[in-house]
Amino acid sequence: MEFTEALRAAAAAAGIALSEAQLAAFTRYYELLIAWNEKMNLTAITAPEDVAVKHIIDSLAAYDAALFGGAPAVIDVGTGAGFPGLPLKIFAPSIRLTLMDSLGKRVRFLETVVSELGLTDVACIHARAEEAARDQAHRERYDLAVSRAVARLPVLLEYTLPFVKRGGHLLALKGRQYEDEAREAGRALKLLGGAIEEMRPVHLPGLDDVRAVISVRKERPTPRAYPRKAGTGEGMKRFLTLCVAASCLLTQTVVQADASQSPEMQTVSESTAVQKAPDTQKKKKGNLSRERYAQILTDNGYRYDLDTRNLRWIPLPHSGDEYIIDVWVKLTQESPDSGSDGTYTYPAKYYLAHYYVRPKTRQIQFLSELEVTGGRPDNTVKGRGYQAQNWEDLTPDSIEDVIYESAVAHVGKNNLGGSSHGNMSIRDAVEEYLRIAL
Repeated sequence: MEFTEALRAAAAAAGIALSEAQLAAFTRYYELLIAWNEKMNLTAITAPEDVAVKHIIDSLAAYDAALFGGAPAVIDVGTGAGFPGLPLKIFAPSIRLTLMDSLGKRVRFLETVVSELGLTDVACIHARAEEAARDQAHRERYDLAVSRAVARLPVLLEYTLPFVKRGGHLLALKGRQYEDEAREAGRALKLLGGAIEEMRPVHLPGLDDVRAVISVRKERPTPRAYPRKAGTGEGMKRFLTLCVAASCLLTQTVVQADASQSPEMQTVSESTAVQKAPDTQKKKKGNLSRERYAQILTDNGYRYDLDTRNLRWIPLPHSGDEYIIDVWVKLTQESPDSGSDGTYTYPAKYYLAHYYVRPKTRQIQFLSELEVTGGRPDNTVKGRGYQAQNWEDLTPDSIEDVIYESAVAHVGKNNLGGSSHGNMSIRDAVEEYLRIAL
């Protein structure tokens, strides 16, 4: 009853009328969310009042009677735990909803919620947006696409607009940087056939943060080349090979630690041809330096740099006999002048993405992506703590595949680090990174 009353009060404060049947459905959704969250990481927000406001009411902020009237076909791209799609379905039951997510475990949770609530005209699909949007069963088949906390708007447009019919809309739920994102998205909008129709500020009860719903109208068909295949497109493998080769030359003189420290480290290093330079046991002082950032790819106007200085082996959380790689990647929007004089300068704002890489099973786990302004964490874009069930297999040529291969190639056997960040909050982990590394 605590959640029911919290949602009732929040909805009243937001001017949203919920029936008793809808309140009961939302309460059951909340119960399932909390129960499943104990065995898989669905959300870091669990308090009844917070879920009511930050998940349910925030999701319902996307509702627009003019767009949701009748029985529109709606797709929620990167739905996660079902937000905003499921709240919108409960509130507007006539919509025909497709929930799409790349993680099978989350899709099973969504299927359970749909079944428990007796919802009809809901499809739960396990797929990546880059692949599903090329399927004729989904491409330009939807009146509305909705998305929340998936990616910056220029990237999100490529993920979502290919699903939308001409004349349809994307409703993107955004945070405090929504105006900056809208400015960044100009080229992507022209390329993908969209135009921003409205940016509607949203105020959530009891919160002082800045949020908005950006409505993008689909004016022209999206070119068939989009969305691009997961990763960076043609030439990536060749480029990555050159990067790895250059890195090996730079790091040849770094001392290799005793392979007996970890069997996994020895196996992985040998399998990825990270070779020991001759006479490294007699290395001279001054040969330890190497370039801090190794550019590994560019994608959608962003440059991805692997932080080689903070790349390290750590014990797998809750395991004493396996090591994984702690990886930080810096994402920076490229300046038109970048590279004109052979140098690159990072602007004041950038993003830090944190991953664990597991060479023993060839898997990767995303932990967090934070916005950093002026050298300090500014706004959590998305994140989750370490969970054993969140390891994901690699998709060939995807961004994650490139990050994995680059991390394994760069880390070698010599960079055995401290404890895992798995038990730290995302903000604390980045605070530690910035305090130690920058």
